[in-house]
This record gives sequence, C-alpha cells and structure tokens, in this order.
Amino acid sequence: MSTLRNQLWGAARGSMFIRVGSLAATLLGSVVLARALGPASFGIYSLALAIVTILALPAQVGIPTLLVRETARTQAAGKWSEMKGLWRWSTRVILVSSLVIAAGSSLALFLYPRPIKPDLLWAILAGLVLVPLIALGNARGAALRGLRHIVRGQLPESVIRPLVLVLLVYAVWAGGQPVTADSVMAFHALAAVLAYAVGGEILRRSRPRELASVCADMAGAAGWWRAALPLALISALQVVSSQCGVIVLALFRPEAEVGLYKVAASAATIALFGMQTATMVLSPHLARTHAMGDVERLKKLTALGALVSTALTLPILVIFLAGGRGLIGMVYGEEYDSAFLPLAVLTVGQAVNAMFGCVGALLGMVGYERDAARWLSVSALVNIVLAFVLVPVLGMMGAAISSVASILVWNLAFWLIAKMRLGIDSSFLPAVPLAFDVLRGWMARRCS
Repeated sequence: MSTLRNQLWGAARGSMFIRVGSLAATLLGSVVLARALGPASFGIYSLALAIVTILALPAQVGIPTLLVRETARTQAAGKWSEMKGLWRWSTRVILVSSLVIAAGSSLALFLYPRPIKPDLLWAILAGLVLVPLIALGNARGAALRGLRHIVRGQLPESVIRPLVLVLLVYAVWAGGQPVTADSVMAFHALAAVLAYAVGGEILRRSRPRELASVCADMAGAAGWWRAALPLALISALQVVSSQCGVIVLALFRPEAEVGLYKVAASAATIALFGMQTATMVLSPHLARTHAMGDVERLKKLTALGALVSTALTLPILVIFLAGGRGLIGMVYGEEYDSAFLPLAVLTVGQAVNAMFGCVGALLGMVGYERDAARWLSVSALVNIVLAFVLVPVLGMMGAAISSVASILVWNLAFWLIAKMRLGIDSSFLPAVPLAFDVLRGWMARRCS
C-alpha cells in the first residue's frame, strides 16, 4: 500500500503542476484572445472551435479512454504483444476516421445551401487541420497515462498546445498586426502540430522496452471496437453538452453574446482543476485495481478522488461568487463584465460535479461504459432541450442553467449506478473520514 501511496502522491504532485500550467495557459489564452479579437470576433472563433471540437469526437471513436484502461490492464498482465497491437490499431483507426471527417466536412461546407459568413467559413476550414492532430494527440496522451506516466501524458495537449497558441497570437497582436478569427485558428493548428511532435517523442522515450522485441497482436480488435463505441458516445455526449451553450446562443443571440458566454465558460474551467487532477491521476490505478479484484482499495481510491476534487473546487467557488465580477472586469476588460452571472451559475455546477467525485472515470475504467453512455444521452438531451427553451428568453443565463441541469442529471445517475452495481459511494461523504485520517496522520508525524 505504501508503494501505491508513493505513486499516487508523486503523480498527484506532478499532475497538479501540469494542471496549474494548463489552466494558466488556457486562462491566459482566453484573456489574450478576448482582448485581441473583441466580443464579436471572439464569438465567431468560439463557434468555429466548438464545431471543430465536435467534429474531432467521431475521429477519436472513444479510443483515448479505451487506451488508458487497456494499456493499464495489459501492462499489469505483461501482455506486451496485445499492448503493441492496441496502439497500432488505435493509430490506424484514428488516422483514417479523422481524415475522412475532415475531408467530408470541407466538402459539406462548400455545398451548404445557405451562405456562411467568410470569417466563420475560413475559421472552420483552418480548424479542420486540428481534427487529426487533436485525435492522435489525445490518443498518445492516453497511452502514456495508461502506463502511469501521468505528467508526461498531459504535457503536450494540456500545456504546450495552449501556451504556443497564446505566444503566437500575442506576438501578432503586440506587433500591431490585425488578429482575426481565421488567423487565430491557423495559429491553433500550428500549435497542435508542435504539440503532436513533442508528444510523439515523449511516447517513444517512455514506452516499455518489451515492446521492441514483440510482434503486434491485433486479435482483440473486435473486442476493442465493442468497448470503444460506447466510450466514443460518452466522450461525444460530454463535449456536445459542453459546447451546446455556444452553438445554441449562436443560433438565437448576437455574436458578441456568444463571446461573453465563452469568457464565462473559459473562466469556469478553473473550477474543474480538482476534478481533472484527480481523474488524470486515478484513472489508470482504478483500472489496475479493478483488474486485480481489490474492491476495498477501489473504494479508497474513489474516496480519495472525491476528497481531492471537492477540496480543490470549493475555494474557487467562494472566490468567484465573492469577487468574480471584479475579476472579469480586471482580467478581460469592462466590456465582458456581464459574463459574471453565467460564470457564477457554471461554477456552482462544477462544484456539484466535484462533490460527486470521479464517478465517470470509475465507471469507464471498470467496464460500465454502456450504462454511462445511456445516462449521458439523457443528460445531453436535457441540456439541448432546456437550451432551446431558455436561451431565446434568458440568453447566456439560459445556456448556463441548462448546462448545470445536465451536470446534475448525469452525476446523480452515475452515482446510483456505482452504488448499486459496485457498492461504492463515489461522493465526498465517505471521503470525510478519510480526510480526518489523513489529518491525524499528518499531525502525528509533526508531533513525533
């Protein structure tokens, strides 16, 4: 147990460092983009990025989550040929699907019967280059996390890509050159190329030595497909729900309001820090522990995830509710001041999400992805229906409320599934005794 504790602590420290860097780069990027583009152009860029992000989902086919789980399992079992076959199969599938989607989307844009604004059209076309790069980059990061290289697995996509984008946009903006939505998307593609190259080199250096001497075994491809499809649906529904507000706002409200809501959504991602850190660190360990049949350790890991995510989210909620309006005005500019109320609602939703713990990762790592996909479909439908009802009336607040309602639906459903199928309460309540145990141990060490 001490070895596992040391592994978790080391991974947590590195992952928190990466998440801080990622959040800083993402927040800095949203600030620079919001100021350089202005609300209207920032709204166009946000809509184009939402479309490209959704298009990248079918290209991934749920493979990143599958790679974390199956890489951890095959490493624990020493099945190196199967691991090599899994990696080769996933690369081929992602490459073919992403190229087909990018080509088909380009054709659809030019055949679309209604005229598309030129700046939006060129922003989407430039962003289509991101489809294979994001998909393959996420797969490589997932393989590294499956090997328990948690920090290395997050570095290219979470830090390098957003940081390079910020530097490129700022260099052009500070130099007095015009910054447009399509040029920003082109910079984003260039940043993704660099992150992809770095990620490939990191994986080459980190892969197990045993892979060099074995042949790839892809006999399990049929099983991988069966597992990947519901995982793909889960990922798709999560991203569709997260981008739903931007897209529905673009249908009913001015472009400037889309930009304001994007600022609120970007700032609210800070509240995801705890959940993302816990999920990244614990996911491969949840898969390994379940594969070994250790239910008690699985419960402890789940409680630890809830403790970390809740403890790191609640202070952010308090800060945003108390001073979010002033922070938005100071960081983004006074023209974005009205993004405060949507930010407050979205942050409350993320706090609720954190209190339920890493239940989504738990279900995905132990094989209940079909149940998760079913309930995510329900929550996505709730989000979409509420958005179409509320956005025309309430604007940004309607988008925020529908998003929080969706979060509540799938968290409750996932919590019930884990409770009934696994006998595990994933919420923060069972983590309270764990917190006291950790505190007592720390005080005992300090006093000794």
